[in-house]
Amino acid sequence: MKFLKRLKLNIFKLKLTWRFKFAHHPLCRNYSDQVFKIGNIYLCQGCTLIYSGLVIGLLTGIISNPSFSFQIWAIIGVSLMVPTFVVQVVKLPRMFKRIARFLNGFDLGAIFFSIFILPKWSHRIIMMVSILVTYLTFRIIHKHKRKERDLCESCSELKTGKICSGYKLRAEKELEYSKYAEQILAEELQQLIQGKVKPLV
Repeated sequence: MKFLKRLKLNIFKLKLTWRFKFAHHPLCRNYSDQVFKIGNIYLCQGCTLIYSGLVIGLLTGIISNPSFSFQIWAIIGVSLMVPTFVVQVVKLPRMFKRIARFLNGFDLGAIFFSIFILPKWSHRIIMMVSILVTYLTFRIIHKHKRKERDLCESCSELKTGKICSGYKLRAEKELEYSKYAEQILAEELQQLIQGKVKPLV
């Protein structure tokens, strides 16, 4: 496939899907408390809060420029991470989870800032490793918990044999993209049928 055609397809797909590309959940009532709807834009609550917290944490460090010791930075990192792990193992109202996600992001931003101002490289490396370990641990726990609370299994639309309301918009845009791609790749598809080119993989 030629570069320009591939670029046109990618741009068109982004144009169709950008409104819900970062929702990360079905767009239905069951997942409404896990998705922010801002106008016609859908955003995953967890990701939005984490990245917002990360930016704010980083900016707070840059603006305040604190001269904390390595021990203080370590205490800050541990204390702000605790809520994140608590909400993964204890069933709490959604608001507590939102706060924990924001604190998680704020902590990552603050600790990331500390990496650049700590005088000893050994302390910087410890901070970098702690961020990596914390992130991987969080991902493992979150993935396990997500399997336990799959809300689709209890949905009345699951066994209807039709596209559910949560994926209806996505399916409509995928169909629109397929029709557009068929037009753009008409020549390649015809050549493929005639055996003149290798399969598109």
